Amino acid sequence: MPVYNSLRNDESFLRRSLESILTQTYKNLEVIISDNASQDKTGDILKKYALIDSRIKYFRQENNVGAVKNFSFVINEAKGEYFMLASDDDFWERDFIKKLSEVLDANSSYSVAMSHYYSFSKTDLNDKELRTHDYTHMSYIENYRKTILGKTNPIFMYGLYRTLYFKKLYARLMPNCREETVILMCESALATRWYSYPEPLYWRYRNPLPNAVRHAGDPAIENYSTKYTYTKYFLTLLFWPLSSRVIPFSRKFLIFGPWFERAWYAKRKIFNEILGTFSFFYK
Repeated sequence: MPVYNSLRNDESFLRRSLESILTQTYKNLEVIISDNASQDKTGDILKKYALIDSRIKYFRQENNVGAVKNFSFVINEAKGEYFMLASDDDFWERDFIKKLSEVLDANSSYSVAMSHYYSFSKTDLNDKELRTHDYTHMSYIENYRKTILGKTNPIFMYGLYRTLYFKKLYARLMPNCREETVILMCESALATRWYSYPEPLYWRYRNPLPNAVRHAGDPAIENYSTKYTYTKYFLTLLFWPLSSRVIPFSRKFLIFGPWFERAWYAKRKIFNEILGTFSFFYK
């Protein structure tokens, strides 16, 4: 659980998130928390939990290292067979880890499993939307095409992973551009099979605030306002998976077709950015 100023929504969010992990029916857990130099009372709350439950390993970064490196810290600290990133404003049904770990135990060709989930945006949990997905029987190209076209939330970022696989996937951190999670999930789509568990076991908070507010203080937020933000994104979207060490060479030819489809869809944004470079010629 990488955290930063986790009380921005409500203290109850953080407590609910952590308690839903600690009360999982699967008990053999280590809960690694990296506090990215929070300036509120997040650390005080988490230290109290760590004193109560020895499964919690609490760390605090001296300076704000950004979300990407904070993610990397908790990944590198993981020792278990399975790993998941836990957002500090989401929560999980009690059988989430048990059921998904059983799926991975029984299906060696899959490196990640994720359940259906509820998306909610308010404290009233009755105001929720069920989100489903079905990746279990998709081919690599079908999964990649669906992920790159942006027709799905990259919810599998928060699935249950085989730890060794996720460490390999995240070895380069995430690309330094906008929508870095989408690019990482595109890489994963071509690298391994995804298992969709057909039961809602996860609650995903749909934050209504814009990125600039939600991620204030994170250096990566600049990627959304740089001069060539879309051009850089699509170049990275092509070359990041091409240079991947987790995608077999025989699958890399699958990258080009869906990439051209996606780039063609966004051609106006890319063209306007490039055209702006030469605007001095016709002023």
